[in-house]
Amino acid sequence: AGTLDEAQAAAFDAALDSFAADRKTLLLFSVDLSHYYDDETARKLDNFTLDGLLSMDPAKLGMARTDGNQVLQAMIRLARRHGWQPTFLEYRNSGEVEGADKNRVVGYASMVFHPPLSLDDNHQDALLKLARLAVETYVRTGRMIQPTAAMYKQHPVLRLRRGVFVTINKDGQLRGCIGRT
Repeated sequence: AGTLDEAQAAAFDAALDSFAADRKTLLLFSVDLSHYYDDETARKLDNFTLDGLLSMDPAKLGMARTDGNQVLQAMIRLARRHGWQPTFLEYRNSGEVEGADKNRVVGYASMVFHPPLSLDDNHQDALLKLARLAVETYVRTGRMIQPTAAMYKQHPVLRLRRGVFVTINKDGQLRGCIGRT
């Protein structure tokens, strides 16, 4: 397939920027991670690549074992130019399929690059109160609360699918915690 020189990479970046300017356009990058290593080796190699993506380190991605390091580097450059942040979703490899050969696997992962989420103090306080109400209602009644139309109108961020981590303390002592992405 070959590689891009600096001028070609710059032209590719400019083309990506023209698509990214349209906020209705979703850019999808598809690259296989490691190929045909045993499961343990593949996971180590793929974790190295995922670390490079999460830290947005193009140099590290240049040393990754994928079928598209330059594509990943272009994605990182694009994300940096637009101030996007990475969110890891999931990692798997072909050895996880029932009956698959764990000595020759291919790695796959999904990530999303997105604008950072920022909330002012009022929104943070309101959402924290809502989270407390949700936990208290569930503990007392076993029911999950559903945001109302008024809540969605006041806090549109509730419509976003994001990760959450809740920690419950009582008298300064950890009582429990749970997280979900």
